[in-house]
Amino acid sequence: MRVMLILLLAPIALFCGFGFLASFEYPGVTGWKVGYAVVGGLSLTGMILCATQGVVKSDD
Repeated sequence: MRVMLILLLAPIALFCGFGFLASFEYPGVTGWKVGYAVVGGLSLTGMILCATQGVVKSDD
């Protein structure tokens, strides 16, 4: 289930990364920049949490 969620979030994060960079072509459109950054950041955070969930670190 975690792999499926990561596979769902990865294209969203890539799309938002591309959209964030492309939004700099139009000056003054800060709403798009913020939206892409928030959604992309949440997608990346979700991917990292899914990937590291259940990983046990030993003190050895």
